Amino acid sequence: MFKSHVNRLLKNKLSLLVLTVIIILPIWDALQIYIDFVKLGGDKYHPTQAFFLSGTSIGHIPQYILLWFLPLFLLILVSEDPLQDFQTGYHNVLINKIGRFKYLTEKLIFSFLIGLIAMMISLLINFLLVFILFNGGTYRNGIDEIIFESEFTNFIIQNPYMGVLIFSIIASLLAGYAGLIGSACSLFFKDRKYAYAATFFLWFIFVMFGDSSMHLFQPFSEYGLSELLPTFLIITLSYLLISTAVVLYEGKKNEQI
Repeated sequence: MFKSHVNRLLKNKLSLLVLTVIIILPIWDALQIYIDFVKLGGDKYHPTQAFFLSGTSIGHIPQYILLWFLPLFLLILVSEDPLQDFQTGYHNVLINKIGRFKYLTEKLIFSFLIGLIAMMISLLINFLLVFILFNGGTYRNGIDEIIFESEFTNFIIQNPYMGVLIFSIIASLLAGYAGLIGSACSLFFKDRKYAYAATFFLWFIFVMFGDSSMHLFQPFSEYGLSELLPTFLIITLSYLLISTAVVLYEGKKNEQI
């Protein structure tokens, strides 16, 4: 079934277009930073400071577009796959072949993996680009001269490449969660307008309230583990519980039909 998922994704021009957008936005960010550097002059950024998650570009437009609307991108890319199955009736074929619970769990796992991999590839390309463009740069906006209360924050700032790696892994996991919750909403609502609205709400509620989930995408900030870890755990538990509830509800409901 995973092979059929991959084949469907690769043959879908809209999905490939969205994947291209996910990759291009961080590239646009890197080029924008470099063009501003060439125009304005001054000290050359350290490659990690020019990295996409560092948020150095003026206006942060690429970050807002990708990170705020990430679950909607992933819905188009892969997470609305169940909606296509329900529209064509193909879900009945798959359920009869592999079983209801396996069908549901594989849809969720595949969406999680594609979200994670897509973000990982996008960030890797961005890092390679900024490493080339800003090779030899040392300027870090003075953050390397600040001593923070959090030992974790100080470690990240004093070890910027390790910081980029750690937060890239976190960002990739969150992208996986975005794919996961989008697939869960698709399986539950079976209707695009409700699936998209619910997915965006479940993502954006963590952006707007409390300790914003966007802090988890920022390697060089004042936030320490005491702020970041609870936010990450709440998001993780919330999305896993919702996804598990959808599997149990849909599986049991379908058995009764």
